[in-house]
Amino acid sequence: MKRILSLLLCLILSACIDEVHIPNDNIEPKLVVDAWVSDDWNMSYVKIYHSAIFQSGSHHLPFGHPKVYKVYIENQNGEETDFVYMGQHSYDRELKFQPRPDWQFEENDSYRVNIIMENGDHIQSNWQVVMPKVNIASFSEEIVEKTVFVTPLNGNPFPQKHHFLKLMVDIEIPNPNSGHNYFVKTSGIEELVTIGEGDFCTCECYVNKPNVMGYLNVKHEPTLGSSVAKIDVAEMSLFRLSKFYLDLTVYAVTEPAAAYLKSISKQQTSTGSIFDPMPFKISGNLKNLSNPEMEILGNFFTANSSREEKMVRRIEYHSIFRHLNMRRESPPLVEATCLEYYTDSFTETPAPFILR
Repeated sequence: MKRILSLLLCLILSACIDEVHIPNDNIEPKLVVDAWVSDDWNMSYVKIYHSAIFQSGSHHLPFGHPKVYKVYIENQNGEETDFVYMGQHSYDRELKFQPRPDWQFEENDSYRVNIIMENGDHIQSNWQVVMPKVNIASFSEEIVEKTVFVTPLNGNPFPQKHHFLKLMVDIEIPNPNSGHNYFVKTSGIEELVTIGEGDFCTCECYVNKPNVMGYLNVKHEPTLGSSVAKIDVAEMSLFRLSKFYLDLTVYAVTEPAAAYLKSISKQQTSTGSIFDPMPFKISGNLKNLSNPEMEILGNFFTANSSREEKMVRRIEYHSIFRHLNMRRESPPLVEATCLEYYTDSFTETPAPFILR
């Protein structure tokens, strides 16, 4: 009888969960700066915003935009380049500034960012040199098998074995003593195929993949001692037979910058394991000259880019690795257009698919 009562008591207590709100009104938001200069104009920007306090269940957190008077980049010759405010949506958290499109990035120069606030505060970074470009040497590949959960139209999700294509590249650097320090960005466009019931069907459509890897992909090997290093750049399912266009850019950064990005990556990719690193505050290279005691979060980076494109024809891997008996998708059925099924896609054929 005592065991039954104890069990009932445990069930009652476990069913009652009180949500506790910890007051955090006294926590001051901090100024955050995410600043880059690069030969890639899209990676030359300064974003400025305030840190926001996370509150469980709050999706629309109140925040105020920083009051910025001027943003400019300075080189070692004393030349200043103004970064222009790019405008924003009402829901944007940060202010974004970029140079004019005709701005010239010099590979043999050093730069620092300067931000003048409306209250007169002067935010400035340390000087950052520009690292030499890396060489994207060659691609290599590996077929891996993973368990995925498939959700049917009617019923519960169930596990199924699927094959994935894992792509790596060899990166060559001019001086092996300088170490391998770079940030890798892999974006792409995936082709989607359907089957039409009618005679006039727009059955192919496309979807943009802004971050193929799904995480901050950073190489930080300052003491590798080799001019060549391998890094993962893409992983995609071979369940579909359609083509996948990859756009790979490798940004050479300084060793402290790579260490900073690696620390950010570790915090972003925590899995919830007890062995994950504890969240920690990462110091950057920014300071407030007017108020040295004020903490500025974020960092300023120089990035020298190397780019490579690749069209992946997934149907070829089914032919080459026929012995693996890889599963393949049955294209969904539509009436007139691919957009009926893939609602977030578009039908205009992108240039890489026209040329290839």
